[in-house]
Amino acid sequence: EIALSIMAATCSTPGCGLPANMRCPTCKDIGLLEGSRFCSQACFKASWKTHKQVHSTSAGTSAALTKPTASAEQTKESMDMEALRDYFSSMVSGAASWVTAIEQQAATLENIDGMLPADVRETLKTPAEQAFGLCRLARELVSSAGPQGALLLAKAAERLATTALGPKSIAAAIAKAEAANVLLEAGELVTAHKYALQVKTIYDSVGMAALRAYEHQTPLVQATTFLADVFSSNRNGEMTVEFYLKAIELLRAKGDENEAMATAICNNVGLAYRNMDNYSKALEYYELARAGMEKSGLAKSNRAFYGTVIHNIGKAHGLMEDWEPAKRYLEDALRIRKTVLGATHPEVGVTLSALGETMLNLKDFEKAVDYYKQDIEVTARQGRNTEVYASSQIHVGQAYQKMKKPAESVPYFKEAVRALEAAKGPHAPELVEPLIGVGTAHILMADYEKAEKVYKRALAIAEKYYHRPELKVDFIRMMVDQVRLAALAKRKGLPFVCQTEEVTFDERFPGTVDRSSSIAGTFTVGTNEFVTRKK
Repeated sequence: EIALSIMAATCSTPGCGLPANMRCPTCKDIGLLEGSRFCSQACFKASWKTHKQVHSTSAGTSAALTKPTASAEQTKESMDMEALRDYFSSMVSGAASWVTAIEQQAATLENIDGMLPADVRETLKTPAEQAFGLCRLARELVSSAGPQGALLLAKAAERLATTALGPKSIAAAIAKAEAANVLLEAGELVTAHKYALQVKTIYDSVGMAALRAYEHQTPLVQATTFLADVFSSNRNGEMTVEFYLKAIELLRAKGDENEAMATAICNNVGLAYRNMDNYSKALEYYELARAGMEKSGLAKSNRAFYGTVIHNIGKAHGLMEDWEPAKRYLEDALRIRKTVLGATHPEVGVTLSALGETMLNLKDFEKAVDYYKQDIEVTARQGRNTEVYASSQIHVGQAYQKMKKPAESVPYFKEAVRALEAAKGPHAPELVEPLIGVGTAHILMADYEKAEKVYKRALAIAEKYYHRPELKVDFIRMMVDQVRLAALAKRKGLPFVCQTEEVTFDERFPGTVDRSSSIAGTFTVGTNEFVTRKK
């Protein structure tokens, strides 16, 4: 089986340092390697005034252009991909974009051989190898060529494999899976899912025995994981699990040297089960990943990923409300991540937040606040997205309310409101939760007029998104009624009991309303009992 790795190269633009995806056409023609690679057409254009000076000082001249032979430093394994990448890179200078360059050369994908330079055809001898070369190039160029250009290459690979080996060949399935992966990166989820289903049909028709015996296992395994990723993005949990498990089976059929990669995929299976709310199965596969990493030595050689697996085990325990083991694993994950990634890494913040939730459920509120505040600090330093930052603020506010410190909770809820307003506008549904937090704090401080004002704003937003049950429209209506009556009772000096948690139908009042309309809450003003119904 051919190796499809390429030599590492970085952009020649000073201070850029990004991976190089193209090579200057003139440098390629005159055989100049040093300083000839760039990450994108934009970087190449920006550096042109200074870069073009190296052409006149090089041994070659524009009057005597010759095709260069491969550099002695290039390994045989990288020559095929280097040549293929350079071939398409050189076309860009004469075309408006990667898309038009590839379209011109591909001739609507009919002239497949014309897309492959002679030196590539000599290295990639079989149609399958040529198809996989184009697939690999499509994957590498998806950022610089754009998804359209990359998809053209992937489709060219599919056409090549289909023409030479048949539409139901494994090579055609691999190329189609690569096209699905490019579509996924381009955000075309529906079309990617359609491609993935077509590949599934081929897999089912040839069977696992034929897949295990296929000579090009590396691209097959990679294509299989791509399919799982496509199904995952389309929230097709069962298919996601099916194809991750197929990838594990293919890896383990090759021998123990692939055990490390198989355990990494086990972690992905766990994530798929977690997204399906099957937390016990998620935990099972996380534990398989942990055991496999420890057996293979990956737990020591890749501590960052090992920390991720340990974090996931802790989260799974938490989702099953098994808080003590959740605490133990998350504390281990925090130690690993801080050591390997640094105290301000975003993944450290994720574990801190999970520990805050765990301590909240263990009723260790002081520790919960401490973890949540550390998470806020990490979030602020790393510039994580607004929703993550706001969520951290909300968590601290909720912890203070559990500690019966409503006044200390208000600044955190208000900071969440401020951040979300700035990012999403004054009517965003994400504002409902922190507004409820502010309103509840005012209730706990017996400031019912302020509570009513805040709850009315939350209700006005929530009613625009009534189809989203997590916004608790009926609960907010109940709270508006409560605080209005509470304010009245306070002014008249009457006793009042206010419910600040969501209330469901109370069997103590079976005759109050028709059972088809559940009670949202009950409360008293003086000697009068009130019932708030869901509207």
